[in-house]
Amino acid sequence: MPTARAALAGAQVNDVIYTIGGYNNSGGFNLFASNEAYDPATNTWSTKAAMPTARYVLAATAVNGIVYAVGGNNGGTILSTMEAYDPVTNTWSTKAAMPTARSNLAAIEVNGIVYAIGGTYFGDLHTVEAYDPTTDTWSTKAAMPTARLQLALAEVNGIVYAIGGHNDSGGTLATVEAYDPVTNTWSTKAAMPTAVQYPGAAAVNGIVYAIGGNSSGTTVSTMQAYDPATDIWSTQAAMPTARSAMAAVEVKGIVYAIGGVGGIEVPANEAFTPAHACEVAIGGASANPSVLWPPNHKLVKVTVDYTATDPCGVTCSLSIASGEGSASDWAVVDAHHVLLRAERTGHGSGRIYTVTITCSDTNSSSSMPVTVSVPHDQGHDG
Repeated sequence: MPTARAALAGAQVNDVIYTIGGYNNSGGFNLFASNEAYDPATNTWSTKAAMPTARYVLAATAVNGIVYAVGGNNGGTILSTMEAYDPVTNTWSTKAAMPTARSNLAAIEVNGIVYAIGGTYFGDLHTVEAYDPTTDTWSTKAAMPTARLQLALAEVNGIVYAIGGHNDSGGTLATVEAYDPVTNTWSTKAAMPTAVQYPGAAAVNGIVYAIGGNSSGTTVSTMQAYDPATDIWSTQAAMPTARSAMAAVEVKGIVYAIGGVGGIEVPANEAFTPAHACEVAIGGASANPSVLWPPNHKLVKVTVDYTATDPCGVTCSLSIASGEGSASDWAVVDAHHVLLRAERTGHGSGRIYTVTITCSDTNSSSSMPVTVSVPHDQGHDG
């Protein structure tokens, strides 16, 4: 990241990560309104329009292509400020203030609503407030059971998981509590193996990842993974740079941990790819036409239909093989079309073309064949 900073916030729109606000102590305390954008596809950074209100210990999330930055501290005042950034126009606007001013909170989007949870206003807060961008209004929701600040949030299947944090009564917390916006209720889940405050968090393929943080005064690089389906935690590969107060954002199945503090504020940008996060799946494969008739020796354009999914992005190609004929009898046009010659020898049951679909990401690939036939005679329907 161009500007080393901690206690920043991050959100992604169209697979670009926006890192907003924060502070560092380079030559004294520096408070930032910075808005720097990272594109994982090109591994490049760019500077965007600065946030109107410089602040740190804020929260951010995105709804329908707009980034919302809420709360925080401007260096002397705990804020209720809500500002919205439109990446398309590279402009900011001010929205309805959050009812409860607070810093060290966390925010997340579920079904088009922003939930601002926890934080502090000269004391630990249970507060949950929901913002509807379509009406620019706030409403109060069921309080979180454990008041805390410096927590992290992640969402799986519409359920918000509030992870770790700190409060005056319990110190650094391993607490995990789940909020269901549909029923407006909270439930307690299995505690983290390692209590942390100011971790990052993100969810990939139904698993919540809690990254780094500060554990009772020690900055850690621990990566802890929670499976809501089993209510069980496990430990994953540690982050290379131990730090807390970072921004953690998921893009295409990869978790990016950006900035933070580990003794000093850092510009680090490290990416974690969970096991099985990048899996290629091919389905619905068919060829049209699947039978070439009559055998008039002409090249026929065949459409190869299929779907390919992979949270990390996927690239597909076609290849062709046949037990008879030569390479002049077929050609690949693009990832969904081939040319095949309507021709077969005068004996046997006819010619079979095998068109293989191969889809790959940076870590894995998958293949699926479809066949196209040129029958020996007109009894080709069966």
